[in-house]
Amino acid sequence: MRYFRITADPGIHWGLVSEDSAGFCCSNGPFIAEALGAVRDAFLAVFGPETVNSHPTLAVISMSEGPMTLRELNLIALSSKGARYLQHIYQFSHELCHFMVPGNVCGPYRWFEETLCETMSWYALQWIADNRARYTRASFASLIDGIGDYISQCQAVRAVFDGPPSSYLPQYLEHLKGSPYDRALNSAVAYAIYPFFLQTPVLWKIVLFLNTLKPDMSLKDALSHLFRIAAIPDDPGNKIVQALCE
Repeated sequence: MRYFRITADPGIHWGLVSEDSAGFCCSNGPFIAEALGAVRDAFLAVFGPETVNSHPTLAVISMSEGPMTLRELNLIALSSKGARYLQHIYQFSHELCHFMVPGNVCGPYRWFEETLCETMSWYALQWIADNRARYTRASFASLIDGIGDYISQCQAVRAVFDGPPSSYLPQYLEHLKGSPYDRALNSAVAYAIYPFFLQTPVLWKIVLFLNTLKPDMSLKDALSHLFRIAAIPDDPGNKIVQALCE
């Protein structure tokens, strides 16, 4: 078993635990850690160092039952294996988004948390592609070349509907409340809101307040609450409300 640091920042202990009998074999450990470090860079850009570094300890392990986030243990488990580096980035971005939520999200809105985490996976991949000049190692540069196609593959699992989510989401809300991990539906909603997050990254601040949602809130009220408490400007917030609710 070996430990590879995800970041060299002083006082921050984020690391990858690797062993040859699991998904992160030791020979791939340094490259996987570098890929996960790029995800951390994306989160620093989105949330700021103060917020990200308020989590000074994080261990990333391989687990076939994963991916999963155990926030109380400062632990993220990934099921991605071997040299599938874009999948490592994809899964880590999703789980790190969960990790950034300060507490558990109420049952009726776990589907929305899952949707945002799916959106974040695409966003972090695209952020790394857009900031490729930061990553000068030739092997990492060649990996970045495949990001666009990989995002498209991830988005292809979505359910396809005519019109915006506001035209179909109301009939699925009860289903999503009971089945928050419906990836096809979550990805359909994620696909609709993804451009807003690309254009206005400050929207990601709502992740930090997902645990304040109440079960009896309507979707429109829940979104309005998040945008208000996260101090999101009216224009981008209203666009998402319109896309999902109106």
